[in-house]
Formats: sequence, C-alpha cells, structure tokens
Amino acid sequence: MEDMVCASCHKGLSLEEIERGSFKHLGGRVYCADCVAKMRRVGPTVCSQCGVQDTPLYNGKTYVCRKCGAEVGRKEQATAAKAAPAKTIRKPVKKCPYCGALLAAEALKCRYCSSLLTREAHELDRVGGQNSRLRFWVGCLLSATAFLLIFLVYVLTRGPAETPPAAVTAPQPPPAPTIDKATHEADQERIKELSRQIELMQKRLAFLEAERVALREQPVPPIPRTPAREPSITKAVEPPPKAPVAPEPVKEAAKAVAAPPKEATKAPPDVTPSPTPPSPPPTKMAANPPSKAVEPVKATPAEVAAAAAAYPALEAKLKDLKANRRYGEAIAACRLYLAAHAGTPQGDRVQADQSALRADLERIIDDHVRRFREAMGKGDPEAARRALAGLVAYEAPEARDARDHMLAQLKEAGQRTSGDEAKYLAQWEAPPNVARLLGDLKTEKEWEQRAHAAKELDRLRHRAALGGLIDALKDPEWYVVTRAAEALANIGDPIALPHIAPLAQAPHPAISDTAAKACRTLAGASRETQADAWKLVDTKKVAAGLAEALKVSGKDESKVISRYQIYLVDALASLGVKETAPVIRSILESKDPDVRKAAGLALKKLTGEDMPAEPPRKAPEETKAPINATPPPPAGKEFVPVRFPEKAAP
Repeated sequence: MEDMVCASCHKGLSLEEIERGSFKHLGGRVYCADCVAKMRRVGPTVCSQCGVQDTPLYNGKTYVCRKCGAEVGRKEQATAAKAAPAKTIRKPVKKCPYCGALLAAEALKCRYCSSLLTREAHELDRVGGQNSRLRFWVGCLLSATAFLLIFLVYVLTRGPAETPPAAVTAPQPPPAPTIDKATHEADQERIKELSRQIELMQKRLAFLEAERVALREQPVPPIPRTPAREPSITKAVEPPPKAPVAPEPVKEAAKAVAAPPKEATKAPPDVTPSPTPPSPPPTKMAANPPSKAVEPVKATPAEVAAAAAAYPALEAKLKDLKANRRYGEAIAACRLYLAAHAGTPQGDRVQADQSALRADLERIIDDHVRRFREAMGKGDPEAARRALAGLVAYEAPEARDARDHMLAQLKEAGQRTSGDEAKYLAQWEAPPNVARLLGDLKTEKEWEQRAHAAKELDRLRHRAALGGLIDALKDPEWYVVTRAAEALANIGDPIALPHIAPLAQAPHPAISDTAAKACRTLAGASRETQADAWKLVDTKKVAAGLAEALKVSGKDESKVISRYQIYLVDALASLGVKETAPVIRSILESKDPDVRKAAGLALKKLTGEDMPAEPPRKAPEETKAPINATPPPPAGKEFVPVRFPEKAAP
C-alpha cells in the first residue's frame, strides 16, 4: 500500500488518521483534516470538468470543486458570483399584541415585555406556579417532621425524670418572749431619758436657727481690722459691757428706770419717797441699755458644771486646729459650744476666742491679698502664685472666697498672655513652601513624613513656622519632637522657650537632652533684638522648671548626664534668675570637672561668688600585677597558696 499524501500540504497521513477517517477525497485527491478546515467558502461556481454548480473549497492555494476535486479558476468564480443572485431567506414573524415588537412566529413569550403570547404558555406558567407552591409546602412539612423526630429521639434517650424537690416550708416565727415587769420599767425609763435628750437637742437647734436668722437679717458691714457687729442672740449671753463712770445721781436714776427697788413697793402710803434728781435725757444714759426683746439665758448649776468639764477639751482642740491653719473648723467648734453651753462663764470665754479667731483670719487674708496685688502690679505671676498657695493652706469659707477671686485674676492674666503670644506669632506671613511643610507637619499620618517636614523647616528657618513647630512639640513620636525642638533652637526666637522648658523633664532621654540643649541656645538670645519676644516669656517660671530638672538629674553620674547638666546650668546662667543659685551650688559636688566648672561660672555670673580653686590631681599610677599573683594573707593568718596541676603539652 502506497503512502497517502495530502494533495495540498504534501503531508503524509498516518495509519491512525486513516483508521479514524480524518481525511477527505475530493476529485480523486486526498486532503488532510487541517487543509479541509482551512478551505473557505465562496459563491456558487460551475465546475468546468463536471459541470456541477456548487460552492468550491479553498485548499490554501486554489479553489477545487466539491464533487470532482478539479481546480476552479478565478474567472469562473467571478462569473458565477455575478450570475448567481444572493438568496435571502425570510422567516415568518408576528407582532407582540402588548408591545408591538416583531417576534418569531413560533415564539411563546415576548422577549421585550415578557408577556405570554399563547394559551399553552399561560397553562405552563400556571402549572409552574402550582409546582413551586407545592415544593414550598412539602419542604416545610419535611422540616417539621425532621424536627419532631429529633425531639422524640432526645426525649427517648434521656434518663428517667428527676423527682421534684420537696416543698420548702416557711420558717415559723419564734414565740413571743414574755416581758418581765422590771424589764418593762427599765425600758420606760430609757425611753423617758431619750425623750429628754431629744427635747434638749430640739432646743439647741431652735437656738442655732434663731441665730442664723438674726445674722441673715443684719446688714453686712465692711470688714474692718476689729469687727464690730450688732448685738444678736449670741451677744445676749455675753456679760453687758461696763458703762462709763457717771456721777452718783445719774447712776441712781438709771437704776430706778431699769428696775424699781422692792422697798418702794412696801412703803406705807403716807411715806413719800426721797426726792430724786430729774432723769437725764436718753442721750446721756448708758451706751447699751438692757434689751427687752431678748432675755439673757440663765444657766443652771448642772449646765455650768457640764460647760466647765467640756471647756478643756475645746481649748485643746482649738489650739490644734489653729496650729494646722483650720480656722473654719475652729470657728464652727466655738459656735457649737456656745449653742450647747450658752449663759455660762466658759461660754463668755469661748465667745472671746471666736472673735479673736475671726480677727486673726481676717488679718491673714488681708496680708495674702496685699502680697498678691503687689505681685500682679509688678507683673510677677510666680510671686502671685506663691501668695495664692500660701492662702490655700487656710481652711475657712472667708479664705475660700478670696482664693477664688485671686485664681480668677490669675486665669485672666494667663489668657491675656496667650492672646499676646498668638498675636506675636501671627505677624509673619508664611510663603507657599513653608505653608505646605506646615500642613504636612500637622496632617501627615506617617511619622517619617512629619519628621521630614520638621527637618525642612529647620533648613528654611522662617519665623512663620514658629507656631507649627511649637504645636509639633506635642507629637506622640519622640523623633518628631526632637526635630521640632532643634528647628526652634536654630530659628533662635525665645518665644518658644516656655514650651520647650517642660520637655527637659521628659522621661525619654533623647527628648530631655535635646530640650536642654535648645533651652541653652534660646536662653542666650539677645535681649535687645528680641525684646518683644522676651516681654512674653516668664523667665522665673522657666528657670524654676529647669532648676527642678537639674535637681532630679543630680542623682546619676554618667557622661550623658554630665552633658545634660552642663546644658541646664548654662541656660540658668543666661536667664539670670538668682533664686536658682542653691540648686546650681549643689552641682559643685559632681565628680565631673566640666560640670563643676560650668556651675562655678554660673554662680559667679548670678551671685558674684568665686569657685574655690581645686588642688591639682595626680594621675593614678598604673601598676600591673602579674597574672598568677596571689593576694596578701590576712593579718594574723598564714596564707598557703593553692597550686594547680600544670597541663601536659599536646
């Protein structure tokens, strides 16, 4: 059998292709499946060999007749294409009665409006709806059946039902105890005693309420050095003040007006009383005539004894409260004692003690208020805060009112300072590049971008960036804070000094060290060229914060701490606050000579003190002891060295 070869591509056909029949005979020639697939259809053409008009096949090179396989020329194809008119097959169509669209004649449903077109379609849709409802109810029934079966299995597999616990009976109340007659009488006596105590307390409360009402009705006079109050119910228990020495006739007339003598009532009618001089006018009588509205409280002997017994404890308590500056509690204790022991000699003493306490408290308040006003007048808020702190230690309502007023003045002064600072920072207009960097420093989420913005602002050193860099000191990332502090120090405006100084006490060493260095740079700014900024800086407050940081740092010794201390000492020396000299003097005991030198120069600048010359130190002689040397033996004991066996040479 000869090998079969494709007439188009001259490719030999394998036995598998022959067995599968993957070839085709066309006009006595054999074509493979690939060439047959590549052949393209053309218009109907009349074959010149067999005379059959059909569409020839293209074998990749020429067109061949489908029947005989003869080649068909192009001219014949062109004439056939012109001769054979194109046939158009028209399918039957119909219109949708609902939307008017053209549809195929056999269509059951409109594809545009989804309307059913025939009765069979309506029937199929109805049957489909019934089937869907049937499937839904069947599913529900099967689900309920499955749940019921699971419940039955659970009930059957469960153990026997537990017997309910026995009913709990409520406890019976105990039988009423029998009351003895003696016990009943004792209880009645206790009840009477409690009733008497309640009546006494009610009287005391009524007394205090009357005193409060009387004090409320009085006009409040200005507080003088020695307060002079109008007589009230509490004054009624005081002994009447002594009247000025008057002539004998005036005294007799006053006695006659106050209380007539008993002998006059017992005299017979025919006996005329002795003539008395005419009574003087009311203006020349005693200064404080006895009041008829309020009668003096007369204390019983038992109350006098109780007041005498309670007075030593009250005296000790008043002394303790006065030592602890608790004047409010001391005055309240006096008031309670007077309410309980009115009309006794001890009550008069307590009344005098209460007046003395009030006068002492007023003197203290006046002194602190005067110091506060002087400090505010000089523009020294730190001294004003010290005066306020001294008054805070006294606990009394009067002192509380003065403290609130002083605190309000301090807040108002602080707000005025912050407003002046905002005006100072807003006087420079930011260029476009500085404004863009300030926006990045404030709004960027990545700390690397914020740190880069602070670094670029440090390179530009424009004063319009002061406000943004001061706000960046509160950034949560320490690296951004250090970059902002360095930028503020390089700009050199001392307005940033109060904001950087608190960072010198930061727990992070990088922040505290950078802040101390920046404070040294800003404290050395010129007072002449930067006069407007220095007016807004509270140097005493800044120096107090730096001194506190220096005091805390004196506990450790290292190169980093020594450098940190030098920064702080130089900053304090530049600020020129003499109150920080004791803190700087304590650094003179440092082991680092550079720290001692910086402290000495700062003290000389602040107070004029000269640092004592240090004796020259000898360099320690280095004595190298042999490696195998043994220590000297202790005193009184012979030392026996331990010899280790020598290792054998390898």
